[in-house]
Amino acid sequence: MWPMRAHAELRIGGGLKPDPDLPFCGALWVVELDRKAQVEDLIQRDPFYCPQYRTYEIFTWGKILEDQTAVL
Repeated sequence: MWPMRAHAELRIGGGLKPDPDLPFCGALWVVELDRKAQVEDLIQRDPFYCPQYRTYEIFTWGKILEDQTAVL
């Protein structure tokens, strides 16, 4: 098993469902890293990521109140 707690850069994550009664269709991770390449490396090392079966997209989050911190 991949030790999630060993990755402090992974702030929060979990499965995504289009509706509470439907099966999971993907996942969302919120990570704090300086470069996109670091995020890609984290994804590539995830034992649940199989490029033959899964895809990913990386987005930058722009907080509306940038002067405030968010504890996740």
